[in-house]
Amino acid sequence: MTQKSGYKPRYLKRLNRAARSSVAQSLVSDETAQKVDKQIDVFIENAQKNVSGPLVRKAKAYPRFAIGASTFSKKVAAGELPQPAYKSGSITGYKEIELDMMLAAQTLATRNGFMLDAKAFVAALSAPVNASEEVSA
Repeated sequence: MTQKSGYKPRYLKRLNRAARSSVAQSLVSDETAQKVDKQIDVFIENAQKNVSGPLVRKAKAYPRFAIGASTFSKKVAAGELPQPAYKSGSITGYKEIELDMMLAAQTLATRNGFMLDAKAFVAALSAPVNASEEVSA
């Protein structure tokens, strides 16, 4: 039984049938996808508002994602992880809030039967913030 979807999630990819662990997960509703997308928008807003948060060096950043240093660098280059906020010589720093929000979004998506579209999330996370809106708020 297949279900046509009317809602196109912005940050989510539906799992293929082989990856689903139960029939209940295979019928993830559009309403659930919308709720997850809205929560991910909140994660992005939180990260964009926190402009002066602490930085994390690369050596402390990649273990958070349970991947090696070279895989971390490849994912950053591919746009699947946030770009460094500071880079000078051999020192690379990432915004801690962006890394935390990335992990939170991945966790939220998988717990609701989706995969996070990392490139779409990172693009939204690093999108320019409208300065006039920030000043008037």
